[in-house]
Amino acid sequence: MEQYREFLGKVAEVASISDLTPDEDGLVSLKVDGSVGLNLQFIPQTSKIFCFVDMCDIPVDAGGKLLRDLLSANLFYTETAGGSFAIDAGSNRVIYQYMFDFVPETADATEFVAVLEKILSLMDLWITRVNGSSAESEGDASPSFNVAQIRV
Repeated sequence: MEQYREFLGKVAEVASISDLTPDEDGLVSLKVDGSVGLNLQFIPQTSKIFCFVDMCDIPVDAGGKLLRDLLSANLFYTETAGGSFAIDAGSNRVIYQYMFDFVPETADATEFVAVLEKILSLMDLWITRVNGSSAESEGDASPSFNVAQIRV
């Protein structure tokens, strides 16, 4: 856990964030742009960093097309840059999940921040897409972005 704390200190430096101190369970959470919740949790058993992003609410009037789009995006990670989408049934929020391997000897804070920035850019695109969905727009809702440009 200590190596993870040290690594987060380096990440905070690179990202110009004042504090990224994890709790006793290895979790650190922060708000990005005032609304998106970015969470990082160290899983010592697998030496992985679980990244999950609390993106946005599913609009009340969203139709089945949005849910199909989110689920389809997960297939072979074609529109998720290696992560996956889920819906928190309790809060009706879209959650994005991504898993990082954490090897303390080779972990690069600059590269880690660059990947987080790509993830957040992808989230911006998907939040726009989710918020633009409604029962009336059940027609073609093909993405207007090229996910291949932001692979992580």
